[in-house]
Amino acid sequence: MARQYSFDGKYKKALRLADKILEETPDYYDVKILKGRINAWQGNTTEAKEIINGVLEEDPRNYDAYDALTSFYFWNGENQECV
Repeated sequence: MARQYSFDGKYKKALRLADKILEETPDYYDVKILKGRINAWQGNTTEAKEIINGVLEEDPRNYDAYDALTSFYFWNGENQECV
């Protein structure tokens, strides 16, 4: 549901639901990555980087987090960071 809310542009609702999910399951990396993406879509670049890098610190093999981070850099024209 949080994902669908974000796709529908209901970012506040999506973030509230994501926070509720993370209260119950704090290591739910897919939800953390979604929060990072939502923040990136809203222009909250610092928050987005912190969330996604936090996932990578906890799970360095999380390829979805790398995908989210490279997408973030690409969207912001930081092509060298993508490489």
